[in-house]
Amino acid sequence: MEQIDIQEKEKTEQKTGLNKEKIQQLISDPINGYYAEFNSSIDDKLAAIEDKITAENKEQVEKTELLKLKIKQIKSEVSSRYKSDGILGKKVGNIFIIIACFIIIGFALLPIYFKNKKVIEDYNIFAANNQKIINETNEEKARIIFKVMEKVTPYKFAQEIFWANGLELCPTPNLAVIETMRLPTHKQGQIVGFSNCLNVRFKSTDCFLANYKEFWIDTVRTSASIVVTIRDEDRVENHTLVATHDEPTPRIDVRNWYVQKTNFKPEFSFTTHAQTIKKRDKSLFSNHEFSMRYGIGGGKHSLDIEQSLYEYFTPLAQEQYLDWARVSADNTIYKKGDHLLTPANDTADLAYYFTKHPPYRFSSLLKTEHNDTLADNIKLALAKTKLLTSEFIRNFVYINLSPVISREWYHNDNKYRIGSNYIFEEYNQPTNYISNTLAEKFTNLELLSLENPSDVDFYFVHENKRTNFGVNVFDLKLVTYITHKRIDPVTVYFRGRSYVINVPYVEYEEKPISMRLYAVLEQKPKEASTFFTWSRYLDNSILAQEPELIEELTAYLNEDEKPKKEVLHQHIKQLHSIMNNAHISFDHFNFISDDDGYFLLVNNDDNKIKDDLEHEICSWMRKASF
Repeated sequence: MEQIDIQEKEKTEQKTGLNKEKIQQLISDPINGYYAEFNSSIDDKLAAIEDKITAENKEQVEKTELLKLKIKQIKSEVSSRYKSDGILGKKVGNIFIIIACFIIIGFALLPIYFKNKKVIEDYNIFAANNQKIINETNEEKARIIFKVMEKVTPYKFAQEIFWANGLELCPTPNLAVIETMRLPTHKQGQIVGFSNCLNVRFKSTDCFLANYKEFWIDTVRTSASIVVTIRDEDRVENHTLVATHDEPTPRIDVRNWYVQKTNFKPEFSFTTHAQTIKKRDKSLFSNHEFSMRYGIGGGKHSLDIEQSLYEYFTPLAQEQYLDWARVSADNTIYKKGDHLLTPANDTADLAYYFTKHPPYRFSSLLKTEHNDTLADNIKLALAKTKLLTSEFIRNFVYINLSPVISREWYHNDNKYRIGSNYIFEEYNQPTNYISNTLAEKFTNLELLSLENPSDVDFYFVHENKRTNFGVNVFDLKLVTYITHKRIDPVTVYFRGRSYVINVPYVEYEEKPISMRLYAVLEQKPKEASTFFTWSRYLDNSILAQEPELIEELTAYLNEDEKPKKEVLHQHIKQLHSIMNNAHISFDHFNFISDDDGYFLLVNNDDNKIKDDLEHEICSWMRKASF
């Protein structure tokens, strides 16, 4: 074990806003101090953020409230006229008059019918005109909401909360540090990718709310039946015959786990709650209540295992784990090599919004119905911030109740270190890259346009890698499935006769699509590079759109960033021209720029990318990255 002691630098703390006192508090008082203070302060911190955003956008907040009130008033006027004009009664009356016409007496009531009809028509015109005003008013309100919320990123909310608790929210998840073979599978399947993850650093340790995809084969049984009639002398019997079909069916389920890296004895693994230990059973630990509660320490072990368990579950750790069980769920903890894991709640739909993606991609988060205002959307974003940060902190504290973990400074050199002081920059882990993870940027952002998608999620398989003109080029296979409705004619034998029963089933056919990923990797500074800032309305979007969208993508640049607008225009036009000349349709390629670098994904299923085109694309990638 290597002991380290590094002096803190004041400028580092000012730069990151990190509350380093919380690091020591987690080690010395994780439950009643760190965790309790987080829970008691989170609402006040979010309220302060809400007040700040509301004050900065006071005019827009008030405007959306007025527009909401205007819509409400118009609806009230329409409703009042509906009642005062007796529209319902007139509609019902006209129906009776029409019916009465069939028995002649209704013709005498036709003047009333036409009078009612005129009132109804006038009301319909009035209602339609007001509905148009309502729609226009709501569109105006929605534009205000979008424009403000485009600049109000959940990432910044969460970052403030994590900083206040001694943690650093990573702009994009460094998923390559997770060894997929360490991740639990529920169906003995294969892990084929990730579905939006949150990456937070505690000192130098990568911690994740990991939502990953498990591919497995399910056996789906379908059935059909027929009724056969058997006549035997004077008796007639009806019998129901049933036939079944078993179809191997691909499934991809998202698993949700908290994952933390550690160099504490990588050869040592354990699982809590794996044993049933009773009061009279022997245990390694002097705290028998801990052994019973966490199902660990019973039976016989080798001396190495016993020593490792003693070191991990110190007397202090045992007490803290028992204290934890009184305030929160004591889920199973797995140590698999250098990975610590515990089950987490599903955060796949949330985690994406708290990585450093451009705000305009958050449209699915926003509420723009008639009664929704800017204030409502600010509250919604903050509520999601609380949900995600609370889920992370709960699992984070639970895993770090053992001092051998909370005191560790992790580094990817397999050496276990502990210490009390820390400088974030000096222990910032280098980002690793794998092609599947890079390509999943596009799937997580829902930028892929696929024909005939099934209910099985798609995933990437790496096939080849090379370098061309300084650009990393990956050949990938995007595995998708298409479905076919089939009939299986199953023969059933009954009382010496055979019957054919047509059993319906759904067949899943694998349909791989050849993709090519071009990547210029560039790990940008945490505080956000200039490029990311000026291209934030372009980042993670489909770049190759109609030219008129260029203005929309760059409409909200800051004044000091305007000179870069022409550069952006030129890059867009160049890529547009390259793909157009190659007869590659707009929905077959996407470009992303984020904190990891610059990425272009092209559908090459029709094998249009030849050497000349690849050289042109790589040349464009180099220019775009400068």
